[in-house]
Amino acid sequence: MMKGKVKFGPSVDIYSFGVVMWECWAQQRPWSEMSDKQNIFKAVRDEKMKLKSPSSNKPEGYDNLMKRCYDYEFRRRPLIDAVRCELQNLTEAAAELDRLRLKVETPRSMSARNVLNMSMSSGNSSGIHSSDDDYN
Repeated sequence: MMKGKVKFGPSVDIYSFGVVMWECWAQQRPWSEMSDKQNIFKAVRDEKMKLKSPSSNKPEGYDNLMKRCYDYEFRRRPLIDAVRCELQNLTEAAAELDRLRLKVETPRSMSARNVLNMSMSSGNSSGIHSSDDDYN
């Protein structure tokens, strides 16, 4: 498959992980325009074909880590400890954004719900519905 005797090490796993990161975000097969595996190996090995970055918004830092993982030059790929640490940081940042989003959105949705309830209770001066019959 590959020319000559090739030694594989941890950097090959990091490359594969970068491709999996790309596949997860792009939600498609890498190099899907090629059908033959031999052509894919040749394109990556000889022509240094790169994956096109998915255009959708990625979390800050994700794209950089992904591209470093599937860098053609194995010496530029991060070690697994660095990948784990960066993924942990990305996960924690995403969780914090979710918490902040919930704090901001909850009062809005509550007030919108209150406005909706008030508008639906035109016949009930208290704004509180005592039964489902109030909606009929």
